[in-house]
Amino acid sequence: MTRFKSFVHQVLLLILWRIARGYLRLAPFVSKAHHSGLPPRVVVVPSDTENLVGARGDEAMVVAVTKAILERQPDALIYMACSGPGAVDRCAELGFKTLSVWGGVFMPLHFCAQIRRIDPDFGFVTGADIMDGYYSPVMSLRMIIAADLLSKVAKAASFVGFSLNGSPTILVRYAFRALDQRTHVNLRDPVSFGRYQRISDSPGRLVADSAFLLEPASNLQNVSRSAIQWIEHERLGGRLVLALNVHPMLFPQDARSTQLPALIDSVNRSVFKEAEQSGVSWLLLPHDDRPTSGDMTTLSEVYKVLSPTLGDHVHFVEVPPSAAEIKTIMAYVDGAVTGRMHLAIAALGQGTPVMAFAYQDKFKGLLQHFCMPDWLILSADDATDSVFLSARLERFVEELPALRADVVKHLPRVVEAAEATFAEIA
Repeated sequence: MTRFKSFVHQVLLLILWRIARGYLRLAPFVSKAHHSGLPPRVVVVPSDTENLVGARGDEAMVVAVTKAILERQPDALIYMACSGPGAVDRCAELGFKTLSVWGGVFMPLHFCAQIRRIDPDFGFVTGADIMDGYYSPVMSLRMIIAADLLSKVAKAASFVGFSLNGSPTILVRYAFRALDQRTHVNLRDPVSFGRYQRISDSPGRLVADSAFLLEPASNLQNVSRSAIQWIEHERLGGRLVLALNVHPMLFPQDARSTQLPALIDSVNRSVFKEAEQSGVSWLLLPHDDRPTSGDMTTLSEVYKVLSPTLGDHVHFVEVPPSAAEIKTIMAYVDGAVTGRMHLAIAALGQGTPVMAFAYQDKFKGLLQHFCMPDWLILSADDATDSVFLSARLERFVEELPALRADVVKHLPRVVEAAEATFAEIA
């Protein structure tokens, strides 16, 4: 979508949002009393409305959110907002009902009509990292509009904890200021919470990412069992094991052709050095297999270089496990070096320290939940320097015991903060 078309789309969404709000204001109020004895109806807007669980982070949030809802309302009917056949099919597999009204400029009117028909008791909008307009201001506005309209018909409507970068787009800031004050706005890290307070008059609430509530898998696929067996074998041999993930989205689209190869080269040099000097074995763990933004190509290039030199001390998980299986695997490694937010959350949720390749201001707030130092956050550009990256990896390995103690100490409070996201549905 060109910039001009996107701007026109945004303006039309805002205009139609006002019309939808006017309709809800004029429509006769329907009391929830007639729901007495009926299963509660819950509308969930996932972060990926097209595929539902396109990336493992999206999957982790969908599983955690729906589990939290059903723990509090076991007989709830969950309706997922979808914009593609892939999401509709996946919802059918998981037993969710669907609202296929998400796409297009008329989304506010269609969504309004559907929620009036369903008359939901609760609504949850999964903002994740798409609420500041960086990836798509159109998608950000749709999320805000959905939360606002749900607030006008449901007992309670909440954003599942999301993050904000330092410069939300102008129309996104306008929409947040116009948001219904009854909407429960949950921010998933202290940095994002502070940013939201500066751009909106409505009160926010500091929580933690809902993915901290994801339960580790007990039934594992062969690819996950093999990874754990390899980890255990390496550790029995006296070696440390670190999980590694790098991916294309660490750089803007126009910089990837030059910066991504430089990062891969730096990673290869630094990983090899740490393997030789400190006895570290490396688990190459993909977290996203989408064609354009996934990890498979990047990690396969790393493996192609490292395998001949490190031999059995490097293991490539060639198919991304499920989100719950990744969390299980994270309990076995000594640390994780990752550019994926939800891989870091899976590790931290198991008490495992992380060092992060940062982009989009994503990681600083996450690590603040655990009172972890800023040196654990590396800009992707800086990490293209193998001398710099090697020094950080060496320090990370040296301080793993102390870092693990900090993560374990703060984890119960972080999980409690994630639970607070669902206070209104209890």
